[in-house]
Amino acid sequence: MLGWTFTSPSLSDLMWAAKPNRGENTYFSDLAGYKSFDSEIFAVQENFLKVTNREYYMLDEMDQEMLKADSEGEVSKFPDGRFDAVEAIYSNLTLRPHGGAKDIHGVVYDVEEQRRWAQQDPRYSSSGDQFTTVGLDEDEDENEARTGEVTDAELDDGELPDVSEGEEAEAEEGEHEQFLDEIKIIVSEGFRDILALDTERAARLCLGRGGSCRRSYRLKVRAMLTKMPGHFFTGYQSAQFYAENIVNEAQFRILLEDFFKTNAGARENFRVLTSTYQFTAGVPKEKLYVKMDPSISEARRNYIANGIRAYFRNDQTVLIDLKSTVEGVQSALVLFQIFVAIVGTIALILAFFLLLVSTTQNIKENIWEYGCLRAIGFTKKQGMRVFMYEQYSLIVSSLILGTAVGFILASVVTA
Repeated sequence: MLGWTFTSPSLSDLMWAAKPNRGENTYFSDLAGYKSFDSEIFAVQENFLKVTNREYYMLDEMDQEMLKADSEGEVSKFPDGRFDAVEAIYSNLTLRPHGGAKDIHGVVYDVEEQRRWAQQDPRYSSSGDQFTTVGLDEDEDENEARTGEVTDAELDDGELPDVSEGEEAEAEEGEHEQFLDEIKIIVSEGFRDILALDTERAARLCLGRGGSCRRSYRLKVRAMLTKMPGHFFTGYQSAQFYAENIVNEAQFRILLEDFFKTNAGARENFRVLTSTYQFTAGVPKEKLYVKMDPSISEARRNYIANGIRAYFRNDQTVLIDLKSTVEGVQSALVLFQIFVAIVGTIALILAFFLLLVSTTQNIKENIWEYGCLRAIGFTKKQGMRVFMYEQYSLIVSSLILGTAVGFILASVVTA
């Protein structure tokens, strides 16, 4: 065994499980929020791409600003030259400071940029109507400046900080007051055109119900992918109908904690559901990926697989052996190709006899025309040649047109 890694359930599934009647969905949009799409948020561990099958990893764009600032090599490269996008969401390089400031939509913004605006237009001052600033003085602790934020020490032990029901109810009635750093995220390439999005532009994450936005978060796009192992990523605009985005475990936990603070009873329900589990980083796990040595024997592979199955608690948990699955699919493809070849051969034979019968029948129906040709001096061979040319022209034209139409349809379907 060379390594293993976990991924979480989607954030919206956890919120609805903790609050069945008042759960929330996650909405992904550009920073202005002009277009918003229901999108699932997942957390992966930092070694995710080092364990999973990178044949299904297709990187389109990385955060170039972060790569230029990465002098210590926080984000590694794979042998094929591609960067590790998951390591990028675990790096804090080039994040925009905010000091607890938010814009009129409740989204954390860049304090330095706001100060530049304030010099040009007094309406954009931190004490004006357009922007508000919360937190402590500049020389006070930055973590305390973000009201209600979970500290790294609290996240390390995997325990949720205690909040009384009264505090939860008070938070639910009041405004959202937890201001976070930019949420580092990996998104689908399919959002590029429909949201005019890239790694140089910030995005927004909203938590709410029925399309409403109760809490907003500023997103830092670290990478855009067409494919990601174990997740649904796409380069097509179908991403607007269903897509999955990825964040790191610490920020996933903070988002979940923020939901608990603003929904009375959700924390207790969550504790009841997860009381028999011990999750690292306080994040529930949905999938386990295990990387085997390519030279491992079949018996040893089955031994490890059966050892993992021993920890299953119900019949709904499934173990998939990628090697066995690929071998099974390849065997099925070979059988399918043999079947297609047999059917194709039969079809060709049938087509030959159908054309033969059709040609013979056509000759019989045109016997009068053939008689006229013979009467004006055509020999038997010349008359037969006329009809054969006619049939060849029909067959060749049909072949060319059919092939062209087939290629056009295949291109449209697989575009």
